[in-house]
Amino acid sequence: MTRFMKATVLIMAVLLTVGCIGLTLRIRIEPNPITFTAEEMSQEVTVRFTTSGVGRLRLERASVLLVDDEGEEQVLFTEEIGYQGPAGFGVSQDFTEEAELPSQYADNYEQFRGREFTLIVAVEGSHPVRETVTVQLQ
Repeated sequence: MTRFMKATVLIMAVLLTVGCIGLTLRIRIEPNPITFTAEEMSQEVTVRFTTSGVGRLRLERASVLLVDDEGEEQVLFTEEIGYQGPAGFGVSQDFTEEAELPSQYADNYEQFRGREFTLIVAVEGSHPVRETVTVQLQ
């Protein structure tokens, strides 16, 4: 093995060890905060998944939870993903959906007006990640 190849392998090993090129997965939710009003009970929400680094990625499931200001957690939905494969630098995928205020809050909106909740998007797999945003009822 040439001296150049040995140096390249050594540098790659060090970078992988310290995590400089190891795979990471990030989630970003927009808008932040998500705001509902008595007149507008739905809001377009975009969830962006972005990878950085290189490696293999296993995505098992994604869950969306709503936590009220008293800490009570409600699972809005869970989706099995079942993806396993290579991932690389800067790959992004956006998912945009119309998010509706759950009926237990929409039906009694005046009772909940002025309260804040937390929306959590959690992905389970080889690189678990969670992102939270505030949900305001104005």
